[in-house]
Amino acid sequence: MVIIQSKTPYPPCQSCTCTGNQCKHFGFSNQCEWPELVGVDVVKAQTIIESTNPDVTVVMLNKGGCLAPTDLCCNRVSICPDEQDHVKDMPKIGI
Repeated sequence: MVIIQSKTPYPPCQSCTCTGNQCKHFGFSNQCEWPELVGVDVVKAQTIIESTNPDVTVVMLNKGGCLAPTDLCCNRVSICPDEQDHVKDMPKIGI
């Protein structure tokens, strides 16, 4: 099990109506999706996401379920780890 220290406590959710690159239509200029991180170690992925987009905080989901929050937050990116602690699904803003 990998324990990852994110920026805690999480900042309040900045609600939005978009996810990933759809957010670029709303004026987001930083990276919004990270397809290149699928299969990458979750700790490395967190570092890359938070360095390429300093406006977001990575939220690490639990293995297995990986149920993303139901609210869309423009300032959060969820990472779903697989059994080997690699990124399972493409991380993107909003979920």
